[in-house]
Amino acid sequence: MAEDILDKATRIWRVAMVLEDVKEYEKAEELSREATEAYKKVFRETNSKSCIPTQKYQTPVLWAVEVGSIAALEVMFTRYRIDQNVKDKNRWTPLLCAVDNGHETIVKLLLDTGKIDLDASSSNGWTPLLCAAESGYEAIAKLLLDTGRVDFEASSHSGWTPLLCAADNGHEAIVKLLLDTGKVRVDPKNNELWTPLLCAAYNGHEGIVKLLLETGRVNLESSSKSGWTPLLCAADNGYEAIVKLLLGTGKVNVDSKNMHGSTPLSCAAQNGYKAIVKLLLDTGKVDVDSKNSRGMTPLLGAALHGNKATVKLLLDTGKDDANWKNNYGETPLWLAAKKGHKAVVKLLLDTGKVNVDVKNGRGEPLLSMVAKEGRRMILELLELHIRHS
Repeated sequence: MAEDILDKATRIWRVAMVLEDVKEYEKAEELSREATEAYKKVFRETNSKSCIPTQKYQTPVLWAVEVGSIAALEVMFTRYRIDQNVKDKNRWTPLLCAVDNGHETIVKLLLDTGKIDLDASSSNGWTPLLCAAESGYEAIAKLLLDTGRVDFEASSHSGWTPLLCAADNGHEAIVKLLLDTGKVRVDPKNNELWTPLLCAAYNGHEGIVKLLLETGRVNLESSSKSGWTPLLCAADNGYEAIVKLLLGTGKVNVDSKNMHGSTPLSCAAQNGYKAIVKLLLDTGKVDVDSKNSRGMTPLLGAALHGNKATVKLLLDTGKDDANWKNNYGETPLWLAAKKGHKAVVKLLLDTGKVNVDVKNGRGEPLLSMVAKEGRRMILELLELHIRHS
């Protein structure tokens, strides 16, 4: 019964395509709808994983692949000798569709024909291996790699390679598969200049960072268009283990800066990552008073965000300028007081080094600002400090 319906649907579909070619669009649309309903009935009767195809693909073969209807595919390929590499308007092939939907059995079925274009790409440049790497389909990636005929470096129009996709999405097993071939570049860059190491560091994929470092071939100072390095990414996001791995190479620039002038230390300090701040300070190589494009130092950033622990670590170095002003004339004390961070204000005052009689770039005194902001407890703390100094 299902095969009879499939026969009818395929005949109708072919007529619809001929009518479309001769610009009989209205009749072609009518027959296409009729054929589509018939295909859906076939998919339901063959107990496919999903009975209703989505709008993503545009040919009956791809619909059959999408819903996992092996019975329908076998009829199409054998009885109607439909090209296994047929493409829809978006250049999706049966293999691409099978990989995209994680249908391992169909992937194997197609590969076993020996007639498949393994690197056929969609309209946006995605190949089967790229799709498998991005989605984490390890078994499918292995099937493709085992053919020995796939392009490891094929990239999408936005520059994503299989290794980049796997690293970005945390698919460690696929990263290992690709690296084990010994044929992939470890530092490919997408259009935004992100490398696998950058992607892994940014997303906290420690195991992948370790795999990439073990190759001994990655560029530790690779940076994105906006200047983010692996160490900057890890420090900014609080990935202590990755920071430790990178510092452990002894080859990273601990004061690398992004386009805004932020360093690993300033990122970790303002976000309150005490352990990372300590790791960076322990190298003895960081510039404790580095300034970003707004004149912000690590201490200013930590004070602004009320991170007492990192403020203390920075003060304990004795190398910071506790009275440094940013581009707006604000000191660490000013920022902490304005934001109501009482514990940080007290910590700064206890150093005996901060200037309480300070004005910002508009000439506004600290005490006036605190009163205006309604920070009563901080105002009392400042006045008490003045009386006893």
